[in-house]
Amino acid sequence: MPPRTNDEDVDKGRTTSSSMSKEERRKKRQQAKARAKNEGGTEPLATAVTSTTWQDDSQTAKLLRMNEDELIRIVANINKIYQDKLKRSAPFMTFVFCGMQSAGKSTIMERFLHAVLNIVQQGTGTRCPLDTTCIHDESLSSPVCNLRGAELDAEKENISGHEVFRLITEVNRKLAAEDRFSTEPLYLEYRANN
Repeated sequence: MPPRTNDEDVDKGRTTSSSMSKEERRKKRQQAKARAKNEGGTEPLATAVTSTTWQDDSQTAKLLRMNEDELIRIVANINKIYQDKLKRSAPFMTFVFCGMQSAGKSTIMERFLHAVLNIVQQGTGTRCPLDTTCIHDESLSSPVCNLRGAELDAEKENISGHEVFRLITEVNRKLAAEDRFSTEPLYLEYRANN
């Protein structure tokens, strides 16, 4: 089978990493480390974590403690790529709240986030799934959110928790007025310092 390439790779004379041999990938990693070292930086976190030179988990733990915010951003981006580009489930930790109508699923989620984000009412309140990615960000004094989904008119970026609540409530009320449920989730990225 010939090596897999995409149009951009062909234009730049590259092949994808899946078409390279193990030795070629190792050489490429070493070159990236050498470039980073020459530029006075450190090797990228993803390269460092997967490096074969690591002797034990304590070294990995030390690196992760030093670069926790970078790691969280990497995980969120990987989850987003899996969902948006690959149309697959996100590979990192996922919690699913299941229960009967009015059992408190939205309330439990709000307790985790320390914020009111979803419609809570007697009877059926939530009429579409809410897929939430939580990102700890020490630099924030109040939460910052991104919200997207098929039931929204457009993607909303850098909005407050109050605006998320308003938009989610609006979507659920619209679905209730149409007497329907949606299987299309709303995707919430919730960044906060809590």
